[in-house]
Amino acid sequence: MLYDLVIENGRVIDPESNRDEVLSMGITDGRIQAITLQKLTGRQVIDASGCVVSPGFIDIHTHEDYAVVPSANEEENKSLPKLTADVMLRAGVTTMLGGNCGIGVYPFEPYYQKISTSTLPIHYLALIGHSALREWLGIGRYHKPSLQERELLREMVREGLKMGFPGVSFGLQYAPGTTKEEMMDAAEIIREYDGFLAVHMRYDYPAMAEAAVAEMMEILEETGVRMQLSHLAANIYGKDHMKRTLDIMQKMNERGFDVRADMYPYDTWATGIQSAVFDGDPFRIYEFTYKDIEILTGPWEGKRCTPELFSLLREAEEDTTVACHGATPWADIVQALRHPLVFMGSDAIITRDNALGAIKGHPRSSGSTARFLRRFAIEETILDLKTALAKLTIDPANRLKLASKGRLQEDKDADIVIFKPEELMEKGGYGMDICALPPEGIRYVIVNGKLAYTWEDGLQFTQEIMKNQKTSE
Repeated sequence: MLYDLVIENGRVIDPESNRDEVLSMGITDGRIQAITLQKLTGRQVIDASGCVVSPGFIDIHTHEDYAVVPSANEEENKSLPKLTADVMLRAGVTTMLGGNCGIGVYPFEPYYQKISTSTLPIHYLALIGHSALREWLGIGRYHKPSLQERELLREMVREGLKMGFPGVSFGLQYAPGTTKEEMMDAAEIIREYDGFLAVHMRYDYPAMAEAAVAEMMEILEETGVRMQLSHLAANIYGKDHMKRTLDIMQKMNERGFDVRADMYPYDTWATGIQSAVFDGDPFRIYEFTYKDIEILTGPWEGKRCTPELFSLLREAEEDTTVACHGATPWADIVQALRHPLVFMGSDAIITRDNALGAIKGHPRSSGSTARFLRRFAIEETILDLKTALAKLTIDPANRLKLASKGRLQEDKDADIVIFKPEELMEKGGYGMDICALPPEGIRYVIVNGKLAYTWEDGLQFTQEIMKNQKTSE
């Protein structure tokens, strides 16, 4: 038989079936047709000698849509959500989930139609961002909704779930006025549609860790909704908070509830300097200083914060993206990501600077997959490679109920990443354009049975970025 594409001589790892051996794979019409020891023939053949052949990575926590407003103008919508999808592709991701942390788009219809019919290089799904619904209704981020507004929010959640969105996200820290009742309302409707509730918890400093987790467990206990705790170690850290949280999650699952979490392998987080994260006296309650905050966008890009600059940017006309270095203890990140209930999610945020046209964001967007596998499964062997790959493939696939993805099995979707373990290395840095540099070691990415990315593509992109960097200097 002649296949459209054949991958031969690769170490095929499928975490769900426990398969791990050198095999050939035949692909036709976007599906895996054969996985065998036998020699296969194809119109296109990839020699994967020395490489791991894995299911395409599924990133359960991205943020492309937060910068997008659907428009009737086709030109404005052309890139939706292409920029982050391109970065994800180069990192081996074949499916991404946006709409996290309450940040999303309303009205749903034009946005949903656009992402459903777009020609993105990878598959794209989105959650309903609850904060976006509140904003549409004019509910301030510090305000509670009226009874009438709560009813409208319920109707909007139901509308989105009916359309096919897989769940609802809340960003409690970014919208402090959000009430338990709003979450209960959404959770009850989510259960009807067998979706899940993703939550950026209300607090992310050690003194309030127990309260943040307790609030989530109350929602879980009272509604039985499937729950995803976003970027766990960025919210829960210090003392023994991570261990206690993971123990609570484990016990809840043993009781029949379904609570999982995600985390990225960086000890630096990023957000807008005007967000509620920096309300009050952040330098008293958090374990970082002004100097730990690096400006990622705007005229002060690359500089570290001072009290004067912090105050200026908090009051500026436009928000500024900043990174907070060393904000999350690495030990807590390891503790989270090694746990069976925690997936790898990049928390990717990649957009373009309106004035300069340069790519801006956190290097976790481009580097999380390679950094996670390198640090956890290759250099430090915190996890075996198959277990680490499960956190990038079958675990998020099951959470999203994607029965044909996250697996290397016959008659499943041919979304595949081929990488050289010993070459894996994240290359992105904190700065314009360099944040999007592709990792090394990702050799080929296949989406829908077609070759979508090669290491030569990554090399060319890197050369263009570095050339632009030198020109700007």
